Amino acid sequence: MAYTAIEGDSESAILPRTAYRRMDSYAAEGSASSGSSIEKSERITYGLGISEDERDNNIPRKPVSTTGSIHGRGSISPSMPSMQYRITDATSTPRNPFENSRSEPESNSSTPLYAPRFEDNPYDGARFGTMLEEDDITRAKSASGLDEIELEEGQQPFCGINGNDSYNYNGSIGVFQGCPTNHDIHSSRKSWLSISILLLSIYSTLFSGLWLILGFWQPRYGRKIISNGQITPATASTLFALFAKTIELSFVTVFVSFLGQVLTRRSLSKDSRGVTISEFSMKTWVIQPAFMITNFKNMRHASLSILGGLALAAAFVSTFYTTASDSLVSPHLKLGNLKGKIMKSLVKTSYANPYYVSANCHIPIDAAADTFAAESCVNIEHAGQAYQNVLSYLATWKQLNASNEEASTDLSNRPLPTAILLDNTTAISVTGSWVHTSDSNIGAAYDKYERLVNNVTMSMPHAAVFAAARDPVNKILQPEDLDGLGEYYLRAAVVSPTVNVLCVEMNSTELKPLVYVKWPGALTNESVSLPGQRVAWPGYEKNVTKEFAAKPFLNRTVVDDIFEWGEKYARFPPVFPMLPIDYNSILNVSVAQSDSNYLLIKSPTTTNYTMCQTKSWLSPDCSTQYNVSGTSGGHLRSHCNIPRDAMAYKQVVPGASTGKPSGDYRNVAAQLLLSLALNTGISNANASSARILSQLVPVLSGPGKVTLSREKPSIAETLAVMSASSLLLSSRDSRLNHTWRDPNSPEAYESFDAMLASEEYTSGPTSNWQKIFYVVLFLVFLINVFCLSYFLIISGLVTDFTDSQNLFALAVNSPPSRSLAGSCGAGPKGYQLMVPWHIGQESGTYHYFIKEGDLQPDPETARQRKSPAFDPAITYQKLRTGKSWL
Repeated sequence: MAYTAIEGDSESAILPRTAYRRMDSYAAEGSASSGSSIEKSERITYGLGISEDERDNNIPRKPVSTTGSIHGRGSISPSMPSMQYRITDATSTPRNPFENSRSEPESNSSTPLYAPRFEDNPYDGARFGTMLEEDDITRAKSASGLDEIELEEGQQPFCGINGNDSYNYNGSIGVFQGCPTNHDIHSSRKSWLSISILLLSIYSTLFSGLWLILGFWQPRYGRKIISNGQITPATASTLFALFAKTIELSFVTVFVSFLGQVLTRRSLSKDSRGVTISEFSMKTWVIQPAFMITNFKNMRHASLSILGGLALAAAFVSTFYTTASDSLVSPHLKLGNLKGKIMKSLVKTSYANPYYVSANCHIPIDAAADTFAAESCVNIEHAGQAYQNVLSYLATWKQLNASNEEASTDLSNRPLPTAILLDNTTAISVTGSWVHTSDSNIGAAYDKYERLVNNVTMSMPHAAVFAAARDPVNKILQPEDLDGLGEYYLRAAVVSPTVNVLCVEMNSTELKPLVYVKWPGALTNESVSLPGQRVAWPGYEKNVTKEFAAKPFLNRTVVDDIFEWGEKYARFPPVFPMLPIDYNSILNVSVAQSDSNYLLIKSPTTTNYTMCQTKSWLSPDCSTQYNVSGTSGGHLRSHCNIPRDAMAYKQVVPGASTGKPSGDYRNVAAQLLLSLALNTGISNANASSARILSQLVPVLSGPGKVTLSREKPSIAETLAVMSASSLLLSSRDSRLNHTWRDPNSPEAYESFDAMLASEEYTSGPTSNWQKIFYVVLFLVFLINVFCLSYFLIISGLVTDFTDSQNLFALAVNSPPSRSLAGSCGAGPKGYQLMVPWHIGQESGTYHYFIKEGDLQPDPETARQRKSPAFDPAITYQKLRTGKSWL
């Protein structure tokens, strides 16, 4: 069976309203069509009557003329008469076109592998005639090898050759007339496509603008995002990531649609330069950014235009948008700037109220069972914390010695006092400050008084600041509110509990007015533990009271001006029952109308004795700082001796003066000193605490040279550190101002000034280098605004011919082009990427197709037209016989 294309006028060979169908599309059972039929028993054959077994081997053909075709497309010169190809019967002896693939074919034969090359028959605007190769036939682009089908009423014709011989824009005959579009390429503003694109553009613009504002504004979300709130940190992170992803997806969708509209409208405009293949790939840059790396040459040809630069920017920002959102917009824990804040503290008592201190020491023994239960509890608390504090302080000195470092003789540069504030669940480390250091110059004091005077003043932070920071009324996020990761910095302008320890060296003669056993007529007993030692009789206090009644300030001493005793100062001196032996100390915590406690201690390194006085008051010279972190814990610290410190209490409250020493603190300190076994010298008990203190008494370091030791702390420093815990207990829940309200009034909140820098979930960069992502947020918003403006201005949308499905349909229904010769295997290269293309429409049939615009070939055109250095048949055969995995 053979089909022959009729020579002559093609218009007479093809009827109007006639469609052509490939023969191999029929079932073997024999679907009847107008003009031909296939018997049910006949084996299925293909387009030219070739059997299924023979189809893969060869396709016999006998050309009437040796006129070739361009890449298998049967084109002939317009100057030549219309030639005919006769398809021979399938029984003819075939010639394998793949044999001797490197030898030249016979002059009167034509095979798919040896179609004339361009240099043999260059493209010269040849018309499409009836000379067609096999792939033309199997694609149903010729009447040859097709069954003619009569169309039913209203049925649209298939795309086929119309015989009107009209030329298309590529100089070829209009082979696709008779295939009109089923729908208009323009859709109105009211169409779902236009509305959906517009809504996506509005969404992307609004939210990208919101993201940009959040990135620059950097709002703090406070209690809106906390671990135990309605929005947890994990939920917030997920929500922000979700919105960022939707912004990215909508942005990509909108911009890709914008590119499609611009490129399609340009290709349709007769006054435009058209669209190149490189520009067709712009959408792929945005959808697949890595495409720009793998196909850099494509990008190079299109990126230099304004639209190309815009596409490059869109590809860049869409790639990094979620990263930019995570860095600049998603909530992160971030420490804010230091800002002023009026805080409140619940004041329940006055400073150093011994009854309140005792009542807040919790043990399961009530007052009904033991009247002294609370006092005993406080003594244990004092002793435990004081021993812990002093051991930590002495360990610091030990480390200095081990590292061969020498401490300064200037008190302000010596190791700072430390303590521990025990809360119900937390241990807060505390650091105090040495203050009034100008009065602590032991050398200057020696020159003035001709004796060793160890004078030390220490200020500790106010413990009530810790409670105020955790009070919900101040709305400060705690680390546990932020998954245990938060932190904050608080600087409070409050008074600071301060203790002064004054230790003076005295010999036994100078101590006679102050030691009962040295008084004339004193009633004494002999010591049981140390033969020859005289001790006071048990009722010696009665004799001391009588002596004070007769002579209120007793006799003058050589140290009255140092300790401020006597009528001049209206302060009474202490009286001790006896002199302690080496390594022992004796206390006097019962001086009438006094604000101080006294300790008399004997050092084994000197024949003299040392008397120490302790007293406390609330100082306005410092401020209290509280730092807390979920990872490192809390730290309370006093800030003193800072010139022009704006947060020092006396700077915030002008006119605040140093308060008088607290008489209540003497009672608290008495319990502390007694709990530390510092009064056991009356029985020569050799207590460990007194033994250590006695060896810290300063001594003369050389003739005329008096300084603090560089290897160990002084006794005054150590006693101050021992007193640190009592200062913290005395200031807990107490007033933070220098004035005191009515002590009979119920507990109430007291305001104080503070500076707060807290860590909250915040938008914005956490590192300076992340600010580079502001460019991404800004460009996305700017491009979104531009695209939205474009979609609002244009009247509806046109079919996006840059979409793969639309471009495929357009391409297969368009004639071949000389400019893309050789690109069917590995795609277009070089100058082919710069060929401009337009979308045309055939008049009458309204068929759309791609037409080639004007081309200015580059110098590489000739090189790219040379014969390939490979065998296309071998490559194709290998791929054709291989199996697909999926």
